Amino acid sequence: MGFEAWWFARLDGQDKDRRINDKALNYLWRPFSKHFGKQKELFTGVMKDHYCWSQGMWHDERFDNDDPVVVNPNLDTYNAPEKA
Repeated sequence: MGFEAWWFARLDGQDKDRRINDKALNYLWRPFSKHFGKQKELFTGVMKDHYCWSQGMWHDERFDNDDPVVVNPNLDTYNAPEKA
């Protein structure tokens, strides 16, 4: 379908606990590995805080608790290296 990445929140609780403990919330998913091997892979991430971004990683000004992530180095508020 042309996706380059996919994030989701719902997965088996034991799998999620293991991924949190192993620091493996982001991974390359190979959904058709039996047929395509490593040819078809999708960067995938599990949202740790369910349907919300992790604390400190909001992406716009609608949230009062965090500064937005600013990726443009030409702006005075550029903070991508600190957020990363």
